[in-house]
Amino acid sequence: MVSASATYVLQVLYGETPCNPDLTILDLEEFGKLGKSLVGVVTIVDSTFGTPYLQKPIKHGIDIVVHSALVLYCVY
Repeated sequence: MVSASATYVLQVLYGETPCNPDLTILDLEEFGKLGKSLVGVVTIVDSTFGTPYLQKPIKHGIDIVVHSALVLYCVY
């Protein structure tokens, strides 16, 4: 149980683009601006489906980009 007097501090903004399973596209430019406007917040984007060739979130102000090679190169 969380105490009513507990305070939370936002440390990370996490997004995925294109989003799984409906392929909604995250506006990377706005997401990056939002992260930069919040002091001490790190922005992370999972861009596995976007691939590094097609999508470059770092250019839009994202701090950390995650790609999963397992998803791209393995067959389930």
